[in-house]
Formats: sequence, C-alpha cells, structure tokens
Amino acid sequence: MKWNSHYICLMVARRFPSIRCFLPIVMLLTGWTSIGAASSFEVKVFGKGIPMILIPGIACSGDVWKSTVVQYQDRYECHVITLAGFAGVPPEQSDWFLDQVKNDLIFYIKEKHLQKPVIVGHALGGFVALWLTSTEPDLVSRVIIVDALPFLPAAFYPSATPASSAPFANQLRQKLLNQTDEQFQQAQISNFKNLITDSATAVAASQWGIASDKATVAEVTYEMQTIDLRDEIEKIKCPVLVFATYLQYSPVQTHDGIAALFNAQYAKLRNYRLAVADHARHYLMLDDPEFMFSEMDPFLAAN
Repeated sequence: MKWNSHYICLMVARRFPSIRCFLPIVMLLTGWTSIGAASSFEVKVFGKGIPMILIPGIACSGDVWKSTVVQYQDRYECHVITLAGFAGVPPEQSDWFLDQVKNDLIFYIKEKHLQKPVIVGHALGGFVALWLTSTEPDLVSRVIIVDALPFLPAAFYPSATPASSAPFANQLRQKLLNQTDEQFQQAQISNFKNLITDSATAVAASQWGIASDKATVAEVTYEMQTIDLRDEIEKIKCPVLVFATYLQYSPVQTHDGIAALFNAQYAKLRNYRLAVADHARHYLMLDDPEFMFSEMDPFLAAN
C-alpha cells in the first residue's frame, strides 16, 4: 500500500465525510490537486456529453467496453474503469475491497462534478453499480446491469444467506490462493473460454485474467459470496435496465428459467426492466453487442 497524499485524502474523506469540503485545501497543501484515479481503480475517459461510468467484471480490463465506448462516445463522456489488481493494474490490498471500490467511485463522481452519470456494470461491476446506487440514490440518473445479481449464492441455493455462504466462500478463496501461478493462469483461460462464445475472443480476453493479481481475484470472489444486496436495492430511485444471459448454462438453464431467477432476485427493485439475451454467453458486450445496444438505446433515450 502506498501511503501518499492521494491515499490519505481518500481515507480521510471516507472516514470523516463532514470535512470533505476542506479537501481542496488539503490537496493544495500536499501537492495533490486532482484525483485522476482512485487507489482502487484506474480511469480512462473518452468522448463528450452526459457522463457514463463503465465498470468491468472480475479479472477484466476496461477494454471489455471498447465497442460500447464506440457506440456512445459521440453522446456520452465515457469513464472506463479498470479495478486495481485486474488486467495488470497494480493491486490495492485491503479487506472488503468492493466496499472501497464503491466508496472511491462515489468520491470520484463528486470530486469530478459528474452530474447524474449513467452507471454501466458487468458481473462484479454490476454488483458494485447496484451497491453504489443503493448507497447514494440521488447521485445517478440510470443504471445498466449486465448479467449480475444482488446475491450470487442464492442463484444456486435459494435459501442461502451471507452467514451460510461464508464457509464455502472462504474455502473457495483459499483454493484460489493455493493455486500455483500456472494453475491460476490455466483457470483464467478456462473461465473465459466458458463465458465467451468466440474462441479467439476468449483467448484474447483471458490475457486480462492472466495479468490479474491472484490475491485480489480471491478476495473479491469471497466478497461476492458474502454480501447480499437484495434488500438494499429497494433504495434505488432511478430506472434500471438489467440484462441476463443463460447460454453458458444451457441446456440446464433456459430463457424462462433465467428470467424467473433474475426477477426473484430483483423483486425489491421498484423500477427495472429485464432483457434476456438468447444469443450470448456471460460477456454480452462481446458476444452480442447489437442486442445490448438495441435495448440500451431506447432505455437511455427515454424521459
């Protein structure tokens, strides 16, 4: 961990929200005048217009959103996130890393004066988007969730709770930590091949996983199994578009089956629409971007 003025300011702001108004003075005195990127993520900005924040999934680069940026950069200022520890970005080791990511994103939006941004998140990024918007309901204008659930274990065990999931989640974390570098790399290649239809695209994308930090992957895997947002999402006020995919589970899973599963998890979300993709695996933005854009365009344009 780097104890520089950047990190100290972020920690002070999170610990003592009431003194955030004095941060510009602190930054000036310490020589740090712009957040640029928070300690838990890096940002690349493309285009002009309404701010749109794009958050990738586990072990992924922000480059996964390239086609999305091309689609919207003439109308939206796209802030493309890559989380620390993923795809070659240096890790930021901390307990409850996703909470740090959520808080850093909230601070980034406020510090950059991003007015009512659209938040787009895939998988883990979608989970963070839901958490962020539940925490700060008035900060965001619209949310787009790509194949993410408020509580992942309940997709497989409907009666699951964070407490009942914790032992299994800890075992999974330890299993990942105990992998050799070669085993970790092979697991990443296998994961991406299973979740992306085109084999060449899957091989290319797996390089993000190979370049990711094993400890970070293990930590966020644990956290995704032990944080339940199903009640929290009731606080979200803005419209939400949720995408679901199921081909990676076919023939066990079906269109109607995945729709029922997602609707059950999002039952407390007041204003959402579910769009089920029939021709894509988990990486919808790579497998079938045309379908994704056909749903996103009217959702973004609606009053």
